[in-house]
Amino acid sequence: MSIRDLIGVLGVVLVRNCLGSTELHVGVLEHNPVSAVHENPSHEEALVVMMSNLDFYYNAVVQSNGAELIVFPEYGLFGVNFTTRDSILPFLEEIPSSYKASNCAQTKWASVLQRTSCIAQSTRTFLVLDMGEVQWCFNQKGCPEDGRYQFNTAVVFSDSGELVAKYRKTNLWGETYYDAGEGEPVSFKLPSGIEVGILICFDIMWEHPQFDLYSKGIDMIAFPTWWLNSPPQTAVQVQQGASLMNNITLLASNGGSGCSVSGSGIYSRGNVVTSFWNRKPSPEDKLLLGSVSTTSQYLGVSHEITRNYSSPGEPCHPWPDIGTKSVIYTEPGSNVSWSATMSTLQCNATLQANNASQSSAYILVAYVGTYPSYPELHIETCSLHPCANADCSFMNQNPEDVIDIFYISGSFSSSVFWTPEIATSGLNLVTNVSNFGHTSNSFFSTQFQQPLSTITLFGVDWSQ
Repeated sequence: MSIRDLIGVLGVVLVRNCLGSTELHVGVLEHNPVSAVHENPSHEEALVVMMSNLDFYYNAVVQSNGAELIVFPEYGLFGVNFTTRDSILPFLEEIPSSYKASNCAQTKWASVLQRTSCIAQSTRTFLVLDMGEVQWCFNQKGCPEDGRYQFNTAVVFSDSGELVAKYRKTNLWGETYYDAGEGEPVSFKLPSGIEVGILICFDIMWEHPQFDLYSKGIDMIAFPTWWLNSPPQTAVQVQQGASLMNNITLLASNGGSGCSVSGSGIYSRGNVVTSFWNRKPSPEDKLLLGSVSTTSQYLGVSHEITRNYSSPGEPCHPWPDIGTKSVIYTEPGSNVSWSATMSTLQCNATLQANNASQSSAYILVAYVGTYPSYPELHIETCSLHPCANADCSFMNQNPEDVIDIFYISGSFSSSVFWTPEIATSGLNLVTNVSNFGHTSNSFFSTQFQQPLSTITLFGVDWSQ
């Protein structure tokens, strides 16, 4: 460890001791991972890739100003460029039920577990890290043909460097090279006594193990993810909606490969402590820091960590043009209501713009069917957007008219669980949700008083 790194670590410890323990200081890292340079690396080459990303993680922890818990993104150690079980195998490690590195005075690391344990020990920080796991199972009942289970696994190391929790992703998103986890809810306790549950990416769309955690009284979730944006639906809207409707604190760490995969944040019962969404196609890393408590929320800060990238990243791909549409024009000072229906779903909306300068077109869309690009997921959605042209074929992402009152509802099936996704002009989040209300099938505000670029009630049918 260099003198500069040692000074950074001492700074982490001193800042934390001065801050006390009345609130929890947390961080999430949005990170564009270094990945393998060719398709079939050896395990030694894969380890070099993962150590490069872990070096970046270490620098983020040192710069976190005393964060007690930091969450890193899904696939943050090696990226997502895998198609077969064999192609990802060099990046996988066996993960025991307990582990703590005993030799951290070195520069050549033997495993991800060893390096991560040493980072946690040296910085006295709880770390939630997503990695690949292999479990050999030759000749065992149910064992895959290749003789091994492969899991997308989040591990948790305590501030003393001990492995205290391991969660295997249950709900995979087309990850044919991984096996699904057992579905058991997994959580861990911080020194303050706060219990934190773990979900990985697509888990947040499904009932289990998500609601198994909530039923145990757990209201803080560490959430590594690799979430693709399809504007007007974005990762940060999904995160905020889950935090609001489930009344939880959500620590969401996304990949950072550009507009396509970006969007991280810290949310307290729907309120935005801090968040970031990269609108540019070029990658960007961002460390988000904030303080949360069981009684209120606090402001957070973002800290950019610079890195030069050789790849241009990925642009966003808009949400497809699907569903039954209905258009209405608002009039200044008037209250307008209308509906759209598809199959058994009827969506209703009301808008009032007291001081609008002119009439504006808004479109309401009802959709019942499968999730675009993932036919296994059945959804019911009600979406409302301002129009950018006369036939409403394009959405206006930067409306100027102030909406004073909005109401949107849907006649969702009884097996559907929905969350709201809302954004103001520029697809920016509403940071304070105190003026929002909801019932079992509606979402509304009588004191919104800002432009509205999108509202979606996004429902997942858990019975399908």
